[in-house]
Amino acid sequence: DYDGVKWYASDLLEKRGRNSPYREQNLHYLSGNIEQEFFIEKWVSKKLYSAFRKISMTPVKRSQMLMISNNFYGGDVVLSSKGEFPQLPFAYVANSRLYQPHDVTKTAPRVNAQKRKVKLTYYTENINMRHYLDLPRKKISKRLRQLAKDITKGIDDPYEKALVLRDYLRKNYGYKMRSQPLPEGRESADFFIFELKEGHCEYFAAALTILARLNRLPARVATGFSPGNYNVITGLFEVHEYHAHAWTQIFIEGKGWLTFDAAPPGAVESRTTPLAFSSLRDPFGDTWKVQPPELSDQTQEVVRDQIIKKLERLGGERDTSKTDQLLLKTVEIQDRLKEKINDFFKEKEVEPGAEKKRSMYEEVKFRLQQIYLKLKGGLKEMVRMLKLYWPVILIVFMLLIALKVAYDMLVYYIYRKIVIRKCHNKLNQARQIVEQAPDRAVLLAYQSARAMLVLSDLPRIRNLELHEYCAVLKNVDFELSRSMLVICFFFSKMEYSTESIPVDEAKITLDHASLVRDKISRRINEEI
Repeated sequence: DYDGVKWYASDLLEKRGRNSPYREQNLHYLSGNIEQEFFIEKWVSKKLYSAFRKISMTPVKRSQMLMISNNFYGGDVVLSSKGEFPQLPFAYVANSRLYQPHDVTKTAPRVNAQKRKVKLTYYTENINMRHYLDLPRKKISKRLRQLAKDITKGIDDPYEKALVLRDYLRKNYGYKMRSQPLPEGRESADFFIFELKEGHCEYFAAALTILARLNRLPARVATGFSPGNYNVITGLFEVHEYHAHAWTQIFIEGKGWLTFDAAPPGAVESRTTPLAFSSLRDPFGDTWKVQPPELSDQTQEVVRDQIIKKLERLGGERDTSKTDQLLLKTVEIQDRLKEKINDFFKEKEVEPGAEKKRSMYEEVKFRLQQIYLKLKGGLKEMVRMLKLYWPVILIVFMLLIALKVAYDMLVYYIYRKIVIRKCHNKLNQARQIVEQAPDRAVLLAYQSARAMLVLSDLPRIRNLELHEYCAVLKNVDFELSRSMLVICFFFSKMEYSTESIPVDEAKITLDHASLVRDKISRRINEEI
């Protein structure tokens, strides 16, 4: 069901589908069962997954038999009475039946001496097919309806229509994993096709489904996961959140439900396998990771090569299975249609419609929205990376802190050595000139003592008077305070007296400055 904004599982599928979803007894199907084994390494929901269409799900451990609740869609894990999930890793086996319809006609009894052929449609669901043509009429714009007609004008075959619609979206629109959300009150396909023109897989899937329904092709949106990264060490496929994908299923009479992915091939993000194993070591290649089960170019090539080799080995088409014959026929049809569709696009350039020129206000608003979305997307990506790689990030963060501490210690060590060396040089210079220039010697002694106090984190606070500053030092060291009182007394006398300070007083000042230097040096070493 589509309400113009979101897609929902219909009530019909919920009610009828669960009880009698398929009418299989009168249909000709080539089917086979496939068994899959899943290992859940992190619980993110109660949902359990399998290939469509699931027959059964059973835990690997017998003790966990009651921990899976089977339903039409798949299965749910049953939580404990305390609401706890089963212990990880949780392993279960899923059995699915894969259906491959094949064109069969059967002859009905003679009616009026004429033979009548009955064609099977391969529509198996216990829901009226018209359900997959429904659209909210008032929300689908006229320009979108017109575009749907223009794209398929002159084409009658339903399969060709589906391919043309898919390729139109692939050729004219860009894929973007984190794109602008749907504005309030807007219909998703109209906004994507006529204004946004780039978006993530949900936009492409919704647009193709709506264009198909407007062309009277039964269609629906499908969501799930691509196969994931193949781990060459474990031999398992590792499926992560970023492998989630959306595509379209279109019903073609005589063929059944077929998968169509409107997202441009190669545009969907493909990441390398964990533990630095690149795609070169992945025998399935990058395209496998990001494509839903559409009959892509790569798939066609594999199918064609394998079946042709089989034909050559067996010696003729009559010796191959009906499944092989059908697949080969489908590939041949795709080849023929490819040229036809390319010619169609060359002959008729379909434009999405003239763009409405934005006002300055709308342009500024649009640009701000783009900036906001980029910031929001970047923040989400950062949070995702933090969750995914938090142990590595924590180690790197701790290393950076350790490096910063080590750097600060090194800088302080070098700075301390430089300051002590300068103070030592000043005192030596003062002793050399004390006889000839006692005033200058007192100044150098005072500067040396003050620099040593700053180095010891005992600076003069604001405009504190010198005698008050020296008195405060009593709380730290009494002898230090007394030496600084002597130094500051003779410094003040030298600074404010009109007469030169006596040599003996200058020598006393130098002695106390040496005491300050030695005491501060010991104090620094003790702290460090």
